[in-house]
Amino acid sequence: MEELCKNLIVIDHGKIVYQGSMQEFKSQYKTLEEAFRQFSAHTKVSQYEVPVLTIAKTTFNELIREKFFVLILLIGIGIAGFSFLLGNLSLNEKNKIIFDVSFSITQLTTVLVGIFFGSYLISKELEKQTLLLVLARPISRFQFFLGKLLGLTTILFIFSLTLSAIPLFLSLRFDFISEVFLVAISIFFEALILSLLSMLLSNLVRPSLSFILSFCV
Repeated sequence: MEELCKNLIVIDHGKIVYQGSMQEFKSQYKTLEEAFRQFSAHTKVSQYEVPVLTIAKTTFNELIREKFFVLILLIGIGIAGFSFLLGNLSLNEKNKIIFDVSFSITQLTTVLVGIFFGSYLISKELEKQTLLLVLARPISRFQFFLGKLLGLTTILFIFSLTLSAIPLFLSLRFDFISEVFLVAISIFFEALILSLLSMLLSNLVRPSLSFILSFCV
Protein backbone atom coordinates (compact mmCIF):
# COMPACT_ATOMS: atom_id res chain seq x y z
CA MET A 1 0.00 0.00 0.00
CA GLU A 2 2.77 2.43 0.91
CA GLU A 3 4.63 1.64 -2.30
CA LEU A 4 1.58 2.49 -4.40
CA CYS A 5 0.47 5.58 -2.44
CA LYS A 6 3.21 8.10 -1.89
CA ASN A 7 0.82 10.83 -0.70
CA LEU A 8 -2.11 10.63 1.72
CA ILE A 9 -5.27 12.73 2.09
CA VAL A 10 -7.57 12.37 5.10
CA ILE A 11 -11.07 13.85 4.71
CA ASP A 12 -13.48 14.31 7.61
CA HIS A 13 -17.07 15.42 6.81
CA GLY A 14 -15.98 16.93 3.50
CA LYS A 15 -13.04 18.81 5.04
CA ILE A 16 -9.41 17.92 4.37
CA VAL A 17 -7.78 17.44 7.78
CA TYR A 18 -4.45 16.10 6.52
CA GLN A 19 -2.60 16.18 3.21
CA GLY A 20 0.98 15.09 2.83
CA SER A 21 3.33 12.18 2.28
CA MET A 22 3.06 8.81 3.97
CA GLN A 23 6.42 9.36 5.66
CA GLU A 24 5.27 12.61 7.27
CA PHE A 25 2.06 10.96 8.41
CA LYS A 26 3.92 8.07 10.01
CA SER A 27 6.31 10.45 11.73
CA GLN A 28 3.47 12.48 13.28
CA TYR A 29 1.19 9.60 14.26
CA LYS A 30 2.15 6.18 15.55
CA THR A 31 -1.05 4.43 14.45
CA LEU A 32 -4.15 5.18 12.41
CA GLU A 33 -6.29 5.00 15.55
CA GLU A 34 -4.24 7.73 17.19
CA ALA A 35 -4.54 9.93 14.10
CA PHE A 36 -8.32 9.47 13.86
CA ARG A 37 -8.75 10.26 17.57
CA GLN A 38 -6.91 13.54 17.12
CA PHE A 39 -8.87 14.41 13.99
CA SER A 40 -12.16 13.65 15.76
CA ALA A 41 -11.22 15.79 18.73
CA HIS A 42 -10.85 18.84 16.48
CA THR A 43 -14.24 18.29 14.82
CA LYS A 44 -16.26 17.19 17.84
CA VAL A 45 -18.32 20.36 18.03
CA SER A 46 -18.92 20.71 14.31
CA GLN A 47 -20.14 17.15 14.03
CA TYR A 48 -23.14 18.15 16.13
CA GLU A 49 -23.82 21.71 14.98
CA VAL A 50 -23.21 21.64 11.25
CA PRO A 51 -25.60 18.78 10.32
CA VAL A 52 -28.46 20.38 12.31
CA LEU A 53 -27.98 23.77 10.64
CA THR A 54 -27.62 22.17 7.22
CA ILE A 55 -30.82 20.16 7.64
CA ALA A 56 -32.63 23.26 8.95
CA LYS A 57 -31.49 25.33 5.96
CA THR A 58 -32.49 22.59 3.52
CA THR A 59 -35.89 22.21 5.21
CA PHE A 60 -36.48 25.96 5.09
CA ASN A 61 -35.67 26.11 1.37
CA GLU A 62 -37.92 23.13 0.65
CA LEU A 63 -40.89 24.47 2.58
CA ILE A 64 -40.70 28.00 1.20
CA ARG A 65 -40.89 26.57 -2.35
CA GLU A 66 -44.00 24.50 -1.57
CA LYS A 67 -47.06 25.57 -3.58
CA PHE A 68 -49.25 25.17 -0.49
CA PHE A 69 -47.14 27.69 1.42
CA VAL A 70 -47.22 30.24 -1.40
CA LEU A 71 -50.99 29.76 -1.85
CA ILE A 72 -51.81 30.21 1.83
CA LEU A 73 -49.49 33.22 2.05
CA LEU A 74 -51.20 34.91 -0.91
CA ILE A 75 -54.66 34.11 0.48
CA GLY A 76 -53.69 35.51 3.88
CA ILE A 77 -52.33 38.72 2.36
CA GLY A 78 -55.39 39.03 0.10
CA ILE A 79 -57.94 38.63 2.89
CA ALA A 80 -55.96 40.88 5.20
CA GLY A 81 -56.00 43.49 2.45
CA PHE A 82 -59.74 42.95 2.02
CA SER A 83 -60.18 43.93 5.68
CA PHE A 84 -59.13 47.44 4.65
CA LEU A 85 -62.18 47.63 2.39
CA LEU A 86 -64.40 46.30 5.18
CA GLY A 87 -63.01 48.91 7.51
CA ASN A 88 -64.05 51.67 5.15
CA LEU A 89 -67.67 50.58 5.58
CA SER A 90 -67.54 51.66 9.20
CA LEU A 91 -66.45 55.16 10.05
CA ASN A 92 -65.81 54.64 13.75
CA GLU A 93 -64.58 51.05 13.79
CA LYS A 94 -62.26 51.05 10.79
CA ASN A 95 -59.01 50.21 12.61
CA LYS A 96 -60.72 47.69 14.89
CA ILE A 97 -62.12 45.79 11.89
CA ILE A 98 -58.75 45.84 10.12
CA PHE A 99 -56.89 44.44 13.13
CA ASP A 100 -59.57 41.89 14.08
CA VAL A 101 -59.93 40.44 10.60
CA SER A 102 -56.19 40.46 9.92
CA PHE A 103 -55.29 38.74 13.18
CA SER A 104 -58.01 36.11 12.69
CA ILE A 105 -56.73 35.31 9.22
CA THR A 106 -53.12 35.30 10.45
CA GLN A 107 -54.00 32.83 13.19
CA LEU A 108 -55.92 30.52 10.86
CA THR A 109 -53.37 30.51 8.04
CA THR A 110 -50.35 30.13 10.33
CA VAL A 111 -51.97 27.18 12.11
CA LEU A 112 -52.84 25.59 8.76
CA VAL A 113 -49.26 25.96 7.54
CA GLY A 114 -47.85 24.54 10.77
CA ILE A 115 -50.19 21.53 10.87
CA PHE A 116 -49.82 20.76 7.17
CA PHE A 117 -46.04 20.86 7.14
CA GLY A 118 -45.85 19.09 10.50
CA SER A 119 -47.99 16.23 9.18
CA TYR A 120 -45.88 15.64 6.07
CA LEU A 121 -42.41 16.75 7.20
CA ILE A 122 -41.20 13.40 8.54
CA SER A 123 -43.62 11.06 6.78
CA LYS A 124 -42.55 12.39 3.37
CA GLU A 125 -38.94 11.53 4.16
CA LEU A 126 -40.00 8.02 5.15
CA GLU A 127 -42.10 7.46 2.02
CA LYS A 128 -39.35 8.65 -0.32
CA GLN A 129 -36.77 6.76 1.77
CA THR A 130 -34.54 9.82 1.78
CA LEU A 131 -34.39 9.48 5.57
CA LEU A 132 -32.39 6.27 5.17
CA LEU A 133 -29.79 8.08 3.08
CA VAL A 134 -29.49 10.88 5.61
CA LEU A 135 -29.18 8.59 8.63
CA ALA A 136 -26.54 6.54 6.79
CA ARG A 137 -24.25 9.51 7.40
CA PRO A 138 -22.90 10.40 10.85
CA ILE A 139 -26.19 12.10 11.77
CA SER A 140 -28.35 10.93 14.65
CA ARG A 141 -32.14 10.79 14.61
CA PHE A 142 -32.26 13.58 17.17
CA GLN A 143 -30.11 15.82 14.97
CA PHE A 144 -32.34 15.10 11.98
CA PHE A 145 -35.51 15.87 13.95
CA LEU A 146 -33.96 18.99 15.48
CA GLY A 147 -32.90 20.28 12.06
CA LYS A 148 -36.36 19.68 10.59
CA LEU A 149 -38.01 21.37 13.57
CA LEU A 150 -35.67 24.35 13.37
CA GLY A 151 -36.47 24.84 9.68
CA LEU A 152 -40.23 24.62 10.33
CA THR A 153 -39.94 26.97 13.32
CA THR A 154 -38.21 29.59 11.18
CA ILE A 155 -40.95 29.35 8.54
CA LEU A 156 -43.73 29.75 11.11
CA PHE A 157 -42.02 32.69 12.81
CA ILE A 158 -41.51 34.60 9.55
CA PHE A 159 -45.03 33.72 8.37
CA SER A 160 -46.79 34.90 11.53
CA LEU A 161 -44.67 38.04 11.81
CA THR A 162 -45.25 39.00 8.16
CA LEU A 163 -49.03 38.61 8.21
CA SER A 164 -49.36 40.26 11.63
CA ALA A 165 -47.53 43.33 10.35
CA ILE A 166 -50.01 43.90 7.50
CA PRO A 167 -52.67 45.74 9.59
CA LEU A 168 -50.00 48.16 10.81
CA PHE A 169 -49.45 49.38 7.26
CA LEU A 170 -53.16 49.31 6.41
CA SER A 171 -54.18 51.38 9.43
CA LEU A 172 -50.95 53.41 9.65
CA ARG A 173 -51.04 52.90 13.43
CA PHE A 174 -47.36 52.15 14.03
CA ASP A 175 -47.77 52.98 17.70
CA PHE A 176 -49.24 49.47 18.09
CA ILE A 177 -46.00 47.71 17.11
CA SER A 178 -45.36 46.18 20.53
CA GLU A 179 -48.95 44.88 20.82
CA VAL A 180 -48.84 43.45 17.31
CA PHE A 181 -45.54 41.73 18.06
CA LEU A 182 -47.05 40.06 21.13
CA VAL A 183 -49.99 38.84 19.06
CA ALA A 184 -47.62 37.47 16.40
CA ILE A 185 -45.60 35.63 19.05
CA SER A 186 -48.72 34.06 20.58
CA ILE A 187 -49.91 32.93 17.14
CA PHE A 188 -46.45 31.55 16.39
CA PHE A 189 -46.34 29.44 19.56
CA GLU A 190 -49.86 28.17 18.97
CA ALA A 191 -48.93 27.04 15.45
CA LEU A 192 -45.64 25.55 16.69
CA ILE A 193 -47.37 23.45 19.36
CA LEU A 194 -49.94 22.16 16.89
CA SER A 195 -47.23 21.40 14.32
CA LEU A 196 -45.35 19.35 16.93
CA LEU A 197 -48.58 17.47 17.67
CA SER A 198 -49.12 16.77 13.97
CA MET A 199 -45.52 15.53 13.63
CA LEU A 200 -46.10 13.13 16.50
CA LEU A 201 -49.42 11.90 15.11
CA SER A 202 -47.96 11.47 11.61
CA ASN A 203 -45.73 8.70 13.00
CA LEU A 204 -48.79 6.87 14.32
CA VAL A 205 -51.44 7.45 11.63
CA ARG A 206 -51.59 8.63 8.03
CA PRO A 207 -50.51 12.24 7.39
CA SER A 208 -54.00 13.23 6.17
CA LEU A 209 -55.58 11.89 9.36
CA SER A 210 -52.89 13.57 11.41
CA PHE A 211 -53.74 16.89 9.74
CA ILE A 212 -57.45 16.49 10.52
CA LEU A 213 -56.89 15.46 14.14
CA SER A 214 -54.44 18.28 14.82
CA PHE A 215 -56.73 20.87 13.25
CA CYS A 216 -59.67 19.65 15.35
CA VAL A 217 -57.59 20.25 18.47
